[in-house]
Amino acid sequence: MSTSVHIICVDDHKIVASGCQAEFTRVGLPWIVSWYPRLADIVWPVSERVVALLDLRLADRTDPAKNIADLEGRGVPVVVYTSGEKRYLLRQAIEAGALAIVNKKEEISVLIEAVDSALEGRATGSFDWATALDEDEDFTKRLTVSKLEVLRLYAGGLSAKQVAHRLDLALNTVNKYVSEIKDEYRKVGRLSQGDRVTLFREAVHDGILPD
Repeated sequence: MSTSVHIICVDDHKIVASGCQAEFTRVGLPWIVSWYPRLADIVWPVSERVVALLDLRLADRTDPAKNIADLEGRGVPVVVYTSGEKRYLLRQAIEAGALAIVNKKEEISVLIEAVDSALEGRATGSFDWATALDEDEDFTKRLTVSKLEVLRLYAGGLSAKQVAHRLDLALNTVNKYVSEIKDEYRKVGRLSQGDRVTLFREAVHDGILPD
């Protein structure tokens, strides 16, 4: 178990850092916790082993993935400490380099294990971590055959009216399916713009359309 450790807690609420400090002290860990509401405020410790506890949603509305990348760029491992976020945000955190995702409802022992592993450069899996990955991987499997066919034709270049005619569906049904498909892609963070070009690219990525 690591001893001389400085933990940078980046969270809107100072009580989170205070609570962590109290719990670490209670179990006999000489870990020092410093609180900052945003990355720009951090006063970096000198000659310390450092880990960042990062909430994904901050009041300054900074991009979580960029925050993680900035911390990683300084050589600071990141443990995401969250109250429960949308799966696409968790996936973005994983892709940006976070080594662990810990829900604030978990026992303090889970957080301690994640921090200790992060200090050694090791990732720690969790339920939130696994479901963030699974949701993206299983996304297209949840689409019905009709929706997959609408996606294939619409993303391939046909208008909604042409898709409706080709599949013998009502135009309103096609428009509803297209809207629902886009919503599913947005949920996993893969359709920020919502245009047909982006939808085509994602359909190719999922093997629904040939590249």
